[in-house]
Amino acid sequence: MALSVTVIVLYNVLAAILFPALGHMMGLTQEAFGMWAGTAVNDTWSVLAAAAVYGAIAASYAVVVKLT
Repeated sequence: MALSVTVIVLYNVLAAILFPALGHMMGLTQEAFGMWAGTAVNDTWSVLAAAAVYGAIAASYAVVVKLT
């Protein structure tokens, strides 16, 4: 149990750090990045962290996608 939680937390932290760079490399708009991050990242706070770095519009889209 503890190992699985540790792995999930690690992936969430990596996503929050790496997703903005990957989004820029792929040339995603803020809207596209928000949708991608909202669906691909597991934890709501990690989604918000990654999307907020990308931009305010991305953060808005990501949170709405994650909470739907």
